[in-house]
Amino acid sequence: MVGQETLPGVEPSHPLNMPMIMLNVICELRTYNNNHTLYNEIADECVAQIKRHVHEDRKAIFETVTPNGEFT
Repeated sequence: MVGQETLPGVEPSHPLNMPMIMLNVICELRTYNNNHTLYNEIADECVAQIKRHVHEDRKAIFETVTPNGEFT
């Protein structure tokens, strides 16, 4: 997936911005191309990544989580 490499000494994290941007781009591309199979696979991966940021118990969406989807 597209994103920024982790710098040495910095704890890895997973920001919410990239899957949201990619999902928006996919929605736009679908209007110009009928190959929905490829777009659906990428969209499903983006949605799975976005869901890692949702904390149901706290009724919150976190901007950044660990690569495993844990909240710090």
